[in-house]
Amino acid sequence: MKHRNYWALFLTVVLLAAWFPSACFAEDHLQLDTRTETEGNRITVTVQLWDYIDPQDGIQGLQIDVDTSSLDQTQLHVEEPQSLIEDTTAYTNTAVWNPERGILRLNYLRFEGQLPAPTRDVMTFVLQVDPNVAQGGTVTLPVTAKLQMVSGLQTTLRTDCQVTYDAQAEGYVSVTITWGALDYTYSDGVWNPDTYLYEGESWSDNNTGFVTVENEGNLPTTAQVMFTSSLSEIAGSFYVDGSLLQEPIYLGLGESRTANLVLEGKPGQTFQQTTLGTVTIQIGEE
Repeated sequence: MKHRNYWALFLTVVLLAAWFPSACFAEDHLQLDTRTETEGNRITVTVQLWDYIDPQDGIQGLQIDVDTSSLDQTQLHVEEPQSLIEDTTAYTNTAVWNPERGILRLNYLRFEGQLPAPTRDVMTFVLQVDPNVAQGGTVTLPVTAKLQMVSGLQTTLRTDCQVTYDAQAEGYVSVTITWGALDYTYSDGVWNPDTYLYEGESWSDNNTGFVTVENEGNLPTTAQVMFTSSLSEIAGSFYVDGSLLQEPIYLGLGESRTANLVLEGKPGQTFQQTTLGTVTIQIGEE
């Protein structure tokens, strides 16, 4: 038994590492069937092999990978992966989801014999739609199947599965706005006796010239931040992460962004505690 287990491990490694394309099967022989069940907001995905009815060259090894890395796991949860292949004598016949890698994998392997025929349904899993989802959508799951035939031929089949899901909750927009003090001080800089000019003039906000917007609703939204100056010689622009803000800020679910107001221009007169302008924030579209 120890000798047989050693060779079983060796053959498994060779099988998984030695895939290469061939003309054994056409790509349209792998088809995905997706159906939605109303109970529990569940989407059941079934992977099928078509035309595997009475093969002259049967399947000895089968690996199917469903790429779930594009799933937003706050909206869609992968549950109940399982093999649908009825073969209790196979060396391995399991379906496992690895959330860290974003891969749902079926592994089927025999050392003798072949996949029973006819076989169509080979794997299934459930996508559970979160009850807080307020906006439906469509996600594409790439599927790759690698086949090892009894003759030694190998092939790779590919297809895409498009899954459409509906909103489960009433949508609402809720944004929390946190204001800095927006307290600015202008400095003429340092007098240069050689040029008879002040150099290094600038505005300082003492780390108070910001506004933060945080999406606390269950829908994505936008925030447009605008500055209107009360003095013609002074202008202001907003920056987000060091880049000039030229369009509304996109706020995904739970996302928070901070915009910093940078002033330019020299005041035409001396003043203290003067209103320089107003900041307006528009949430969503008009």
